Amino acid sequence: MGQGAAAIPQIPNSLLPRRSTIIFLGLLVIGVVCASKDETPPPTTSIATRGAASRICLSNQSSALLQFKQSLVNIGPRWLSSWQHNGSDCCHWEGVTCNNLTGFVIALEIHDLFLPDIYYPSLFYPKGIAIDSSLFKLRYLQRLDLSYNLLNGAIPKRLVELTHLTHLNLSHCGFSGQIPVELSQMTRLVSLDLSYNDGLLLQHPNFSQLFRGLVHLEHLRLDRVDVSMSLRDVSMSLSSSHDLQTFSLSGCNISGPMDESLLHFQSISYLDLGSNKLESSIVEGLCSLGDITSLRLRASFMTGAIPPCLFSLPCLKELDLGGNHLNSGIPNLQLSQIDSSLTELDLSGNRLTGSIPSSLFNLSFLATLDLSHNLLTENIPSSHFNLPFLKK
Repeated sequence: MGQGAAAIPQIPNSLLPRRSTIIFLGLLVIGVVCASKDETPPPTTSIATRGAASRICLSNQSSALLQFKQSLVNIGPRWLSSWQHNGSDCCHWEGVTCNNLTGFVIALEIHDLFLPDIYYPSLFYPKGIAIDSSLFKLRYLQRLDLSYNLLNGAIPKRLVELTHLTHLNLSHCGFSGQIPVELSQMTRLVSLDLSYNDGLLLQHPNFSQLFRGLVHLEHLRLDRVDVSMSLRDVSMSLSSSHDLQTFSLSGCNISGPMDESLLHFQSISYLDLGSNKLESSIVEGLCSLGDITSLRLRASFMTGAIPPCLFSLPCLKELDLGGNHLNSGIPNLQLSQIDSSLTELDLSGNRLTGSIPSSLFNLSFLATLDLSHNLLTENIPSSHFNLPFLKK
């Protein structure tokens, strides 16, 4: 060895067996852990992938997806083009998410697939289709979004077979008839959207029977579903859903009056009860909902005064009280309310009287303001159109 070369330390032979033993045991442990993961179903919160999966999609999953695509006879030619019988990994297909440990499909999100009106004149618009049974072979689905698709008939009872489902969106699909009682067994649901299926109704079961056990709900949208129940009974049916954040039931044939039963939704951020027949004043208790960002009570036969405390809600961005019978003046905002984060204010179509308080124009984030069709004694002065975000 030359003089400039560094000496390489020699490993004593007595240590070599120990190191090889440790390496062997380490590999054995890793092998056992990986084997045990392959033999168990996907956990509720799964490791998912849309890209480089460590394991390709299972053949029974890809065949179920292809069968489901074949049932969608009215979809546009460019939709689901990646879904092919060419041996490609279905975990890379459009709208599909897999568990990368097991290969099971855990999310199917394929919305708005059908051809627009330019392909189908109104006289020849295609009829909707029923959900194909192949969907229920994807038994580890956690998220299912088929919204804005041309479906029809009743919501299938077999959805209850998807026992891992936490998010279900069937909005704007054309479903009709009774919502099946089987949905009450889907107790893992966190988000449910059945809105804007104009023929849906809740009678047998009614709202209480369907939702009393869905205690994990955080987001509920049933707009245009015929509920035909009082607001108090609806609210009390969800009293165990302590984490409810979205509560959207506009146009649901809900009757009033509005009362304090709404106030146990202390986590609520979006509340829409518009186009119902509440026939009451706005309860000041709503001002205790400190996390609310959007409050919509449009065309709900609300009467009386606007509670000034609504403008003190720290997170409120959208306030829509239009189309009611409110008959007071517009509240004069206090200095502490001027820092409000309000961006949209609609008080149109009421019976509001008096002058427009100048303090209203100190709401610096206001982008949309509608005070039309009231009994106010003056128009909005042009000098007030200097709010930086106000749409002119």
